[in-house]
Amino acid sequence: MIGDKDSWGKGFASEAISMVTQFGFNQLKLAKLSAGCYENNIGSKKAFEKSGYKVEGFLRSHVKSHLGREGVWNMGCIASDFHSLKHK
Repeated sequence: MIGDKDSWGKGFASEAISMVTQFGFNQLKLAKLSAGCYENNIGSKKAFEKSGYKVEGFLRSHVKSHLGREGVWNMGCIASDFHSLKHK
């Protein structure tokens, strides 16, 4: 979670997701990684998609937040999705 709103939209979440994903696939030799984000957190969803994660499902009204009931995006990434992207 990046709580400082001045840091939002600067690519920190995308970089962190990419680094953790790369570690999971390259060092731990995992076959798949799963993640989730709140429905209204579009920036988080885009950050996962930038690292090769795909939407695998949506849980309607799944959690209670300060906004009321909110859905959750279920995201998943397999090694070939991640490695097909261009990474540094």
